[in-house]
Amino acid sequence: MRALRVYATESSTCDPPPRLRCASHGETPWLGHLVCSVCNRTWQTLAPAAPRYALADCACGERLLPDLADHARNFTARPICGSCFYVAGA
Repeated sequence: MRALRVYATESSTCDPPPRLRCASHGETPWLGHLVCSVCNRTWQTLAPAAPRYALADCACGERLLPDLADHARNFTARPICGSCFYVAGA
């Protein structure tokens, strides 16, 4: 079963996706794509069954996502625009 993402429209009351300022692609909506700031591998957070789903630790061995239980501040994930994500994965 595929997860559906619902974005704001003029008639809805949900918040729109956050926006990123990308040096290459300008201002774009953030769609859940991440890059590891240590090794530059790209990850996605939308579909666990899809390739490159972000796990707690990056393939390089560094902590990718924050550990909410321990309030870890040392993690390497940074948001990336969707266009950069697809270019990096090509």
